Amino acid sequence: MSIKDLIVKDYPTVTSFEGVNSIEENLLKHNYLVVLNDDGVFQGILTPYDIIKRPKRVVIDCIGKPVSISTEECLATIIEKFEKYQSVALPVVHENQLIGVLEKKHLVHYLQNRVDTLLDESKLSQRAKEAFLHNLSHEIRSPLNGVIGFLELLDCKNSQKSSSSDKFTVMLKRCTDRFLTTMNNMIELSLLQSGEKFEINPESFTLKEVIDELMELFSFSIALFNRELNISIIDTKEDLVLYTDKSKFKNILFHLIENAYKYSSPSNETIRVGYTISKSKKEVDVFVVNTGLGIHSEFKERVFKAFEQLEHKDVFNYGLGIGLPLVKEFTNLLGGSVDFNCANNETTFYLKFPIERIMKFG
Repeated sequence: MSIKDLIVKDYPTVTSFEGVNSIEENLLKHNYLVVLNDDGVFQGILTPYDIIKRPKRVVIDCIGKPVSISTEECLATIIEKFEKYQSVALPVVHENQLIGVLEKKHLVHYLQNRVDTLLDESKLSQRAKEAFLHNLSHEIRSPLNGVIGFLELLDCKNSQKSSSSDKFTVMLKRCTDRFLTTMNNMIELSLLQSGEKFEINPESFTLKEVIDELMELFSFSIALFNRELNISIIDTKEDLVLYTDKSKFKNILFHLIENAYKYSSPSNETIRVGYTISKSKKEVDVFVVNTGLGIHSEFKERVFKAFEQLEHKDVFNYGLGIGLPLVKEFTNLLGGSVDFNCANNETTFYLKFPIERIMKFG
């Protein structure tokens, strides 16, 4: 349906010199009357508001300056005219001839239907996108998991035979793991940003346990950049025991440590990880600290946006710019928030969680 389909051609009329008193009942019934002279030429549209604003005896004296619309005008212009002149109906003119009337109630109904249609289309598009992402996830993960499985079998055989190809098998497996991790990250970020509901599966684990597991994952990056990586857990009285979704928490720390590793100074490649519990015992802060290039405050809003990468002449920008956006999405999912500050070339990322969302009591 278009605006042309909304034009009313069988509209109520009144002649220019009729008395106002004689047409009041008809005016109230239709809420407007099209005013024509004795020759049938359009003069304007009369509404109850016109009679209140210009209380005259004759119809022609009550109407204001005629305002019309054409079938060539865009919808925005038509809506603007209805709003500007507060009219219940506007005449539609083509080549200086009246061809009908557009009533405001019909326009409003049309717009409501358009909004409903667009909403339904967006929902269909969203469902199609989610289905595509789920299928993509399956199509990529399934064959890769098969490759990884055979690599593990090959790794076992090589270790039994003490084969010289053992190191190549290990490197191939690490590359495959890395590729799978990257694809997982892209898919998960897309699903999170499209509103996909992720389940949280809480379990008990320690901060040290996660760090130890992450060191194995970072072995590929260490080999790729030929740089050392030292992760130091800042001394505390006892290891932090958490109760939340371990996989997602591990994913968060993975990206924070990888980001810290990327921007660390070659002369100081130790990344410090630790935690503090607020004096009120209501919040837990987990932090990752590195010494290096730092992040200027002007880029603070950009670092958590997908596919954004902060360029620096001393850093090779590997990656896709999805690590920190994933950190933010997963931290929010676990009930926390993430922020950072920089001082004296030292960058600290903070994960702040309400204590009841990340620890178990009793």
